[in-house]
Amino acid sequence: MRNRSVFVKVLYSAISIFLSTSGYSQNESSNHLPIFPELDFKKNSVFLTANAKKILDSAVTIINGDTSYKIKIIGFDASCETCMQYSWDRVFSVLKYLKQNRVDSSRIIFIYGQEGNPLKVNLISTIITEEGPDWVPPPIPCFSSIN
Repeated sequence: MRNRSVFVKVLYSAISIFLSTSGYSQNESSNHLPIFPELDFKKNSVFLTANAKKILDSAVTIINGDTSYKIKIIGFDASCETCMQYSWDRVFSVLKYLKQNRVDSSRIIFIYGQEGNPLKVNLISTIITEEGPDWVPPPIPCFSSIN
């Protein structure tokens, strides 16, 4: 039994080291919820970059491997209507990508128009009982990427 306990501790340490060196880490204060890297967008674009897709591919593996938490997709910039639309469209791009890769929409919380860098979208893991919409209508529907 002692060998198994040592093995589990060594394995956990190895996984933590791997995750932290590949851009992922464990949030010690939140029951070991994963922390994901920020997603970067180009100015005036709502399309996922190649790097953002790589990050999301890794995130999908982690998200689909552990269903004990939800994911908040958070977009930034509420300084004007167009800015809010960019924020919404960027969050929607991430949402579409996650859903295309079989992430259950009931585990997603859609948030846009927050204060922060408008060229970033964050994926934040949160407790499974946190409530929030998995989609909200765009602020300016005629300019939305869903049309």
